Amino acid sequence: MGTALLVGNGFTANLIETYSNPSMLSRLEEKSPKLYQKANLLFERFRMPVSPVKSISVGWGYSGDGFSGAIPLFSGPISGLPYNSILITHIEKALVDTGFKDNFKQICEEYFQMYGLAYETKKEKISSIESLLKIISLFAKTGEFSEADKRDVISIASHLYFNDGLNRLYSVDAKFHNPIKLWLSQYDYIFTTNYDCLLDDACDDKSKVMHLHGGFYYKDRFSRVEYVLNPNDAYLVWGMDGDDKVSQLEGGMTFQMEFPLEMPTSLFRQYLNILGTENICSIDIFGYSGENDQHINHTISANDSIEIVNYYCDPKEIDSAVLRFELIEKFQINSQRQRLNLRSWDEIWSRLIEK
Repeated sequence: MGTALLVGNGFTANLIETYSNPSMLSRLEEKSPKLYQKANLLFERFRMPVSPVKSISVGWGYSGDGFSGAIPLFSGPISGLPYNSILITHIEKALVDTGFKDNFKQICEEYFQMYGLAYETKKEKISSIESLLKIISLFAKTGEFSEADKRDVISIASHLYFNDGLNRLYSVDAKFHNPIKLWLSQYDYIFTTNYDCLLDDACDDKSKVMHLHGGFYYKDRFSRVEYVLNPNDAYLVWGMDGDDKVSQLEGGMTFQMEFPLEMPTSLFRQYLNILGTENICSIDIFGYSGENDQHINHTISANDSIEIVNYYCDPKEIDSAVLRFELIEKFQINSQRQRLNLRSWDEIWSRLIEK
């Protein structure tokens, strides 16, 4: 049985400072100050720092329609911050005050519960580019933003993630190079939501690295090339939630096609299929929050071979019942066949600095 690694932007952000969310948003604000400040101001009335351990509600709510070929996902009660009754009441009132009087409950469910903006209400200011895109989409419904505004943000963001070409292993301090290569060599499968090329550069077999949302080695959904593409030519997926991303990765199709008609399978569909069906006994999750990637979380849950999920977190949270609850919900951990281990991210970082 194989072992797998799932890597998110937390990995790159700690090696290249300009990949951190604060740096990304600061530079985006410099390039489009009016748009960013307007979005931040419009969202201000929704902010409410609510602890997820207070007034946890349970509801038989939305858990995603799944993706092409997926098994039924979640058929039981769901709980946590997006169903916190105090927070939901606050959000619904803010939506009514903002102009969503006729459909405020639908908007609350779609944007704050499905798309995860409920988590953004705990932040003092917009915390990520994906959250900014959700807020722009939300207020486009009231005419505050346009589709052109969304395209502008995506274009700016793609260039920011290209980082003037500083997206390679050689952009990182040399003391990390050999340890990173050694660390990655222990895994049979490496999945990442990152667009950068650090992991590819560190692996002799680049095919072992599977970018689930595209990147600078992809010119479209079907083609990976051997050279780094510029941000105008690379295929990067930006979406509001897992279903939105899957729709883009599949070219708008999120259902299983039957009939004699055969649709070409995208590379990203192939990657998800590998994650969901290969004989993987354990997966290490590092630098990945999973808040906006339900399709990946569901795929891990659907793989009957995965028995151990190691989630690397702040060492202060290893014994956190709140974090464990959130992760079990987020990754739909089946306690009958899967074990969730909270482990310190220092275990990995201590290995990545050459002695």
